[in-house]
Amino acid sequence: RVQHALRAYTPRDEKAVRSAAQTFRTNPDFDTAQVITTLKTGEALVSFLDSEGKPSIVQKTLISPPRSLIGTISSERRSAIISNSPMFYKYENSIDRESAYEIIGKKYEEIAKSLESIEKSKEDEIQSKLQEKERIALEKIQAKEKKEREKAKKNNPFNKIAKTTLSTLTGDIGRKIARGLLGNVKKMF
Repeated sequence: RVQHALRAYTPRDEKAVRSAAQTFRTNPDFDTAQVITTLKTGEALVSFLDSEGKPSIVQKTLISPPRSLIGTISSERRSAIISNSPMFYKYENSIDRESAYEIIGKKYEEIAKSLESIEKSKEDEIQSKLQEKERIALEKIQAKEKKEREKAKKNNPFNKIAKTTLSTLTGDIGRKIARGLLGNVKKMF
């Protein structure tokens, strides 16, 4: 735990300082609440966990400011820092391995293609079955229409009249011819 300086100007601020001081394990060498209000820039009260996981006694310490610059770095300096890094040889050559996303994506595409081909074959099978059923139904309809036409021809009253007339005429003509021939034959004998 790290606590930088707190200032107490009001009773509410004093209460906040006492509350912050009570979160540390006490140090017999100083009063934590009083030290929090007297810390200078760069100073802090710190308490770390020991090897058993218990908080250590609070200590006053000087915080070292970070070593950083604001601004750009030259490319030579950047190269020098990178090449002197202990991790340089591990990350020197970039390796673009196939990611899990890409592997799963390929498997998904394969599954989608196989499902698509299965659906296509099922559609083709269904389509051929439908075409066969349509062909059979059409043949039945055509056969039924043909029977109806033949039946209509047979039952047509004009056909009956024509047939009757034709049979009557042929019968009469046939009789007359037969009588004439037979009559002539009779006369000859």
